[in-house]
Amino acid sequence: MTASKVTARSPKLNLLLRIADGLSYAATPAFVLMAVLTASGTAESMCGSVQSMSPLNDMAIMYLLMSAFHLPTWLRLAARRGGSHLRV
Repeated sequence: MTASKVTARSPKLNLLLRIADGLSYAATPAFVLMAVLTASGTAESMCGSVQSMSPLNDMAIMYLLMSAFHLPTWLRLAARRGGSHLRV
């Protein structure tokens, strides 16, 4: 295999990589939303289960941790765009 064959990507692969990149941006907001819904009790009324009285139950903490683990995608985007609005 030549170097040009290794670095060249098919249009289908490029499309799949762009879709995967776009989906990675959906993780953090989705997990934050789930944490808020779980902590507010809205998820309980949707699921019909009764959880503890603490607003930060185990599921809310898990969703917050998952959103933190997926945050680097947003930080890379901010760094690529200059991140001037993030400077103090």
